[in-house]
Amino acid sequence: CNSTYRAWGEDPKPGLNVSEGATHCACSGFWSGTWALELVPRPVYIEERLDALEQQLRVVREQAAGPHDPAAGLADFGASVQEALKAAAAAHDVSASADNKVAFLDKSIKQLEQDIKVECEAARAHAERICEDLVGRCQRDLTKAVVDGVTEVSQNCAEGVTKARAELGGDIAELRQAASRTQQDIDRTKALVAGVGDHARDLTAQVGTLEEFLRQRVGELEAALAAVRSEADQACQQQCLRTRLDVEKHMENLVAEVEDSVDRRLVQAEADAQGELL
Repeated sequence: CNSTYRAWGEDPKPGLNVSEGATHCACSGFWSGTWALELVPRPVYIEERLDALEQQLRVVREQAAGPHDPAAGLADFGASVQEALKAAAAAHDVSASADNKVAFLDKSIKQLEQDIKVECEAARAHAERICEDLVGRCQRDLTKAVVDGVTEVSQNCAEGVTKARAELGGDIAELRQAASRTQQDIDRTKALVAGVGDHARDLTAQVGTLEEFLRQRVGELEAALAAVRSEADQACQQQCLRTRLDVEKHMENLVAEVEDSVDRRLVQAEADAQGELL
């Protein structure tokens, strides 16, 4: 009995009849069950307490058959029955714990739905920024192309005029040649201007095509985001419902099993106690 107490980290209780060298005594069943209440998590400790009651009942029977005082053993057994009733009442705390777990799951599911909505909005805003940046770059490239073309035409005209003025001091033939070259420069300049205009129109048409493509692409992205959001919402709702039903069913079965086991053990213990009293 000394070794039994010290295995739990306790010293023998004062006033108990402990036989030296024995492995069990009149106190070991009840006290080991009492200490297990503080060390074994619920609802496992209920089974330990009921086992302790059975051990105590066997001790009471031995005391009734031997030289010990049976009244003292029955008094300890009555106290053990009261402890078991308290343990059975504590088993109902399992149901409250289940409600708390379900509430925690509901809160987690709502937070998950909010996170999904935030991610979808962020993806849509990112796609819109990409499209706006692409259109802006196209417009800047087109403007730069037009400005560069006009600048090149102006430079060519200035060079032709300068050359013509430099050749005015020569003879008429050179002047005519200069005029002819100037005219050629003018013709080339006109062709260049016409080419720049055609290129500008082509760029404008390409920008329009690109804008149409971007609008279609944005529409497709919005439709895809809506579909993903709908599927995510449905999946979350179904998973939440299944999880909640599973948790509730499991906790109901667990509570029912614990209560049934406690009731059967208590009924048996009371029947044995009444038989001993009779």
